[in-house]
Amino acid sequence: MDNFPDVTPNTVDLIHSGSDFKDVMEILRCKITIEDFKYLLSLDNLKRLLLSRMDLRMIQSELNNNPRFSNHPNLASIEISYLNAKVPENLCRLYLVNAGLESIVVDELPVGLKYLSLAKNEIYTISGKSWPGSLEYLSLADNEFDDDAVKELVETIGWPPILKFLDISGNPIQHLQTLKRLPGDLQTLVAAEVPWKLSKRQVGEFPSNLTGLALHCCYFGNLSHFLFPPSLTSLRLIHNEIKDVLSYSDWSQLKNLYKLDLSSNSIKSLDGWILPPNLLQLRVNCNPIKKLTSKFPLFNRNYNFRLLRFEMRECKIKKVDIDYVPPNLKVFDLSTSKLPKSIVWPTTSNHFQQLLLPKNVECIFRSEKISVIE
Repeated sequence: MDNFPDVTPNTVDLIHSGSDFKDVMEILRCKITIEDFKYLLSLDNLKRLLLSRMDLRMIQSELNNNPRFSNHPNLASIEISYLNAKVPENLCRLYLVNAGLESIVVDELPVGLKYLSLAKNEIYTISGKSWPGSLEYLSLADNEFDDDAVKELVETIGWPPILKFLDISGNPIQHLQTLKRLPGDLQTLVAAEVPWKLSKRQVGEFPSNLTGLALHCCYFGNLSHFLFPPSLTSLRLIHNEIKDVLSYSDWSQLKNLYKLDLSSNSIKSLDGWILPPNLLQLRVNCNPIKKLTSKFPLFNRNYNFRLLRFEMRECKIKKVDIDYVPPNLKVFDLSTSKLPKSIVWPTTSNHFQQLLLPKNVECIFRSEKISVIE
């Protein structure tokens, strides 16, 4: 760069072409010097700075006291594992990931912050007077934030006023009643790997305006413990040991749901399952489903569903017995499932844009009822 002082790069790539990775490992463990840091800050068009995996001991004074850092004209996103840095007040994104934090004081955050990740710390206390007013995204994933911590937060400073996205995955939250203490206007909630303590007397209710919900790897087994809001458009329930899709009270109430993922559960049958009326995408991959028949209303001409894409990969289907395929269904993915060697599809299925089957399965279209040749 000394030879081209007027050049301001958008991206700096570190390329290693040696025969081993020794030098690369040194780079990953490298210490950033004051001279290095001042040079980075001299780049007026610098917008994103990632320092979370670097040794910052040599530049701690600069992080605290360098006015060029705290007033950089374009720096909008910082990923760092050092809390005491005096970051720009106009910062939009701040990642304090894996920084060893046990608490956070919200008054110390940049006032213009829109995106905050506090993932992979040990946070159990959030204090202060008020959150940044424009904060829309908050990740508290993989901390020590339990039911009492949520209760204390709600009773003191509350949640950010316009929060739209919240991730509470990997926290020791147990009681379903805690869901009622989440922000009322929340749009997206991610709560993976949360050890819910379920009771027949309790039903978990979610914020009424929620549109996106992910509850993967919670292993609750039974959907009767939850009541999903009709506002949902996307629902992910992966890896929960769900055995019966009919354990949910009324799928037909989810009138806005267009995307549902039930992959990697313990579902054995889809018989009798009335799908949400406006569902467009359905995934039941990696379930022990053994048969596909007209008892599943999707393949019954007496019902009218809007489903466009249906995925059943990694299933062990031994029997196919259907005589109707809904005309809206454009993609049917059975590509990695175990199937009979030859399947005869009804001519009503010739509207498929993609019918994905294992390579060794023969597919025949006939007008009569579908048959299976073992």
